[in-house]
Amino acid sequence: MKIHMLTAGMLLTLGLPVHASQQLSWAGWLMQSVEQHPTMQAYNHLQTSSELSALGMAKPLYNPSLNTSIEQEGSDTNFQIGLSSDIDWWDMKATRTELGNLSAQQARVDKTIITNDLLADIMTAQVQTALGEEAYELAKLQVEQDLKVLQLTRDQLSAGEVNRTEVAMAKAVVGQGMVLENERLSEWLGAQQSLRELAGERAQSYTIDHAFWGSSIASTAGVDVIKLPEVQRSRLNWLEAKQEADRQVQANKPVPNLGVGVGKQAGESIISLNVSVPIQWRNDYREVNEAAREAALASEQQLHAKMLSAQEKLRSLRLQLRQTQQRYEQWRDLHENYLSEEITVLQNRYAQGDLSMADYQWQVQQLRAGMQAGLTLKQNYQITFIAYLHATGRLAAYVLSLNLQEQ
Repeated sequence: MKIHMLTAGMLLTLGLPVHASQQLSWAGWLMQSVEQHPTMQAYNHLQTSSELSALGMAKPLYNPSLNTSIEQEGSDTNFQIGLSSDIDWWDMKATRTELGNLSAQQARVDKTIITNDLLADIMTAQVQTALGEEAYELAKLQVEQDLKVLQLTRDQLSAGEVNRTEVAMAKAVVGQGMVLENERLSEWLGAQQSLRELAGERAQSYTIDHAFWGSSIASTAGVDVIKLPEVQRSRLNWLEAKQEADRQVQANKPVPNLGVGVGKQAGESIISLNVSVPIQWRNDYREVNEAAREAALASEQQLHAKMLSAQEKLRSLRLQLRQTQQRYEQWRDLHENYLSEEITVLQNRYAQGDLSMADYQWQVQQLRAGMQAGLTLKQNYQITFIAYLHATGRLAAYVLSLNLQEQ
């Protein structure tokens, strides 16, 4: 699940401010970034192509042919001029028109899907960048704390209060902390790179609006599976397969040709009418027609499979979202700001000689693991929240509603 100035019409459609100089809200910037993404621009062209194809497929199938002949018969010159054309006897034009309309609908659904995909990718990258920075700052703070403890241990060694082993242990802790700090820095920079690739340099100056996380699970419950964009695309594939099967059958039926002409034969004016119908007695295309029908049946079964898969995915995400939100909120209420204060208390106890180096390190490690757990729970909750809105197909609508509220 991963920028060109918009025209005034696009900006108004998205509900964004038209003046480029005006500072966009987070939701406004996000929708603008999606609309300007090269992938979205490509889908705009594909949608235009599908709509033009639909117009073309709605036009008549056959162009008339101009037929002429001239011959010299003695002193007479015989000639004939006429028009002939295949006749859409089986009304294939209606089938082709429906196929074109379905293709245009599918292009619009595909654009909806890619909009939600890009929104989910950008927002996930924003979450990973923000929490990656928090994790790096936490690791950096831990190194600074460990360096202070190392210096305190060295002072205690000079005073004869501890032995060299405790200094060595303190140095080892500093080294481990520095490695962790480098890892967190690499993860943060990687998340920043992904975010810039998706939304450009300006992405770093925007963070997800706090109001975004205010939506309750109940407001996204009761989703009609058949209306999900992914299911809609599968349904359109099925309808297209059905129409394509009908078109295949019609294309293999004999198409009559009607012609009319005028001319002169042996000095006499003539009018001619010609009708021809192919005789399909050597090949009735029965197997080809059955193959098209089987393809349509396969597409129908794929639709049923997609509906079942989407329903189960939503159910799983809904349960996961409830659990991750509950656990994150519980952790936040119990531990936020509390753990960092406890580390300061432990440092003071160690400085006063109430704790050995081993006891201090073990307790500090437990507290730091708890702080890291908080960041992990927060990330799991926020990414699952985005994933659920993305799976319901409501992510773009929800972001747009926030943008309209902010204007």
